[in-house]
Amino acid sequence: MKKETFFITGLIVCFVFMSTVVFAAEGITLKEVADAIAKMLISGRAIIAENQELINTHNATVINPSPEGQPQSFKGFVPALFGMFVSKRFYEDSGIRVKQTTRGRGVYKARNEYNIPDEWEADKLLKFEEGMYERDTGYGEVITKGDIKTYRYVRPLYIEESCLKCHGDPMTSHTKDGKDISGRQMEGYQVGELRGGISVTIFLRE
Repeated sequence: MKKETFFITGLIVCFVFMSTVVFAAEGITLKEVADAIAKMLISGRAIIAENQELINTHNATVINPSPEGQPQSFKGFVPALFGMFVSKRFYEDSGIRVKQTTRGRGVYKARNEYNIPDEWEADKLLKFEEGMYERDTGYGEVITKGDIKTYRYVRPLYIEESCLKCHGDPMTSHTKDGKDISGRQMEGYQVGELRGGISVTIFLRE
């Protein structure tokens, strides 16, 4: 399973990289490029979330993702980990930084240090939470700090049905202790609530 998951990750990275090259050649705007990259990562995360039984069930196949009587063994290959793998590989291949980020919910902050928002990301996510930005449209701007100019973009990431197995109501915990399959506390999100965002940073040349 490990080989297959890394192969899938590699294919998605290659596809996103080639798409970025094509967009640039066609004169597409920076916002459109950043949005396409963010959407691709969101799509990949959704596939991983929807196929947790296939990933974690012994002898599971694409045709039969839930074979009867077969035990499950949690492998840890969740959407957030997938996203981190893709983001790191994509940065190595393209120089474009992609990051999953979240302010958390109430007392529950980001589950992983890697996903803690920086000052710019935290400000934009808060504005999405407060309805200051359109719900289904990302926000981007050019930022100059010293000699470094970047285009920064964040697209909101909302809770879907497949997210609830890990981030939903603690009362629905599979282990009956308010925690998800990874042993993390479930935060009580509902479908449609803002979970965080996909942040894209493109380094610009003069």
